[in-house]
Amino acid sequence: MWPRRSETLLVGLSHDRVEWQFSGRKSQAASLPSAGIQSKQVAVMFESPPMSSKLAVVHVVVGSSLARHWLQTAPPGLRSLSELQTLVQSRAAQLFGGEAGWVVAADWHASRPFLCAALPREVERLASGIARTRNATSHLATSLSLALAQHARNLPADGWTVLHEPEAMHLLYLAGGRLEYLRTVVIPIGLEALALEEEAGAEVARSAALAGGLPTTPLAILSMSKDPNATQSSAALALATQADGGATS
Repeated sequence: MWPRRSETLLVGLSHDRVEWQFSGRKSQAASLPSAGIQSKQVAVMFESPPMSSKLAVVHVVVGSSLARHWLQTAPPGLRSLSELQTLVQSRAAQLFGGEAGWVVAADWHASRPFLCAALPREVERLASGIARTRNATSHLATSLSLALAQHARNLPADGWTVLHEPEAMHLLYLAGGRLEYLRTVVIPIGLEALALEEEAGAEVARSAALAGGLPTTPLAILSMSKDPNATQSSAALALATQADGGATS
């Protein structure tokens, strides 16, 4: 018998839609049922890779309508990573409510501000549940964290960068190549380029004032998606595909 080929499942998720793809095969999409992510209908969507293959990895990328981001700085005198993880988990509850409702993913660092993302626990249960039933491993990321990694070479070392995805823009201020400020703003669906540029400029000015008088220039505007008609979930899936090596849909 021929050995079974390993498949990777890539999933892009927003508050109302899910898109997925098995190892370079044609992507599929569906609206989330009224019960949301925890619905059994959602898990059933991912039960149909070819019988000749096995599932090895589940990558779930979450858009900003579900993920919540902030910058965290490790306090002085921290003794261990587990202590920092506990602190960040508590911070997520303070910022967004619900002590046990969030799973935190972070780019942990002891000496500089680092990006944190709070994800609804139902997302983690979905990913781990799919992986467990197929004897696979699961990984969670957000559109912002992947976009930051993929655009790292294009980010100015000093000044503002606006990274936008469908329905959200992320205002980032870097100083000496270090991320020092982050704010996420909800934007209308299908905002035209000129309107997006004007909105970005206004929100940067507001953020600079909120941060205590940061300069408002220079400003770079980068898109997370090459598709002008992308949804938040399709943009998340495209980022997952690029991170996985550029499988075609």
